[in-house]
Amino acid sequence: MAGEGARRPDAQRSRVWLGASVRAPATFLARRGAQYAPGTSHGGAHGLHRDGASLGACAWARGHGASTSLTSWSRTDTATAVRAHILQAPGCIELLELPEPQPGPGEIVVRIRAALTCGTDLKMFLRGHPKFPTPTPFGHEFSGVVAAVGAGVALWHEGDEVMLAPTGPCLSCYYCMRQQENLCETVIETMVLGAYGDYVKVPARTVRANVYRKPKHLSFDKAALLEPLSCVTHGLEEVPVRPDDTAVILGAGAIALLHVLVLRQRGLSNVWVVGRSAERVRFATLVGASRVLAGDLRSARQAVLEATEGRGA
Repeated sequence: MAGEGARRPDAQRSRVWLGASVRAPATFLARRGAQYAPGTSHGGAHGLHRDGASLGACAWARGHGASTSLTSWSRTDTATAVRAHILQAPGCIELLELPEPQPGPGEIVVRIRAALTCGTDLKMFLRGHPKFPTPTPFGHEFSGVVAAVGAGVALWHEGDEVMLAPTGPCLSCYYCMRQQENLCETVIETMVLGAYGDYVKVPARTVRANVYRKPKHLSFDKAALLEPLSCVTHGLEEVPVRPDDTAVILGAGAIALLHVLVLRQRGLSNVWVVGRSAERVRFATLVGASRVLAGDLRSARQAVLEATEGRGA
């Protein structure tokens, strides 16, 4: 608990605040692979932790200079209550008990086994997002087990282990009719949010298009990477590469590291990563980058030209 003498928050209604002077959660949220695993201890009542230390509650942080007003979701006291982390405002996550989701026709409910943190989650947490007004459920990269199925669902059954992308095309808007489903006009409106909780309900359009059976040999942690990994593989399909090519990846974040892994798997031995942070670039070496550069793009460009006899990447 942050702050000596601070009162312990209610176990069903704990808050975590990230104000100007309370920055601890940023590292937790920025680290892809940090998990919320229901049924295990993650920072006591908060459900979030950094280096084993629980984070201070929103009320505690407000008493130390934070001033954002919050809108709380209704708490439920029913026997079917489940836990969910709600982003109440930029910098403030609240762990609430909500009614257990029930699937409608074509829908499924998934019990979360692993949930990751992507750049969008971090941006929402730090400064909000125009597409996701608060309060809102939080987290969208996950894997889990089917807990319930709605009417008309034939492919999935209770107990199936699944991985998925959190969106699905409507198949009827202007862009979907032109086979540009990635530009679907309503894709954000039905995006699955709430992976930082016990359960999520997956809408019928996502069940139809983007739910996949998790291979038995694949851990839930790795299966939760399906959505960002699919973005990488789709992008590389548009960029033909040969094993003797030199590939240069600008940036050293999670998506960049996935690019390294996929390019190496496709046979490329010359995979460079250029980033501004020496610490982040170091991780690229661990996943197979042949050379890493931390610094400005001008010097990186010169190094690439020299290594490729002026051809570039």
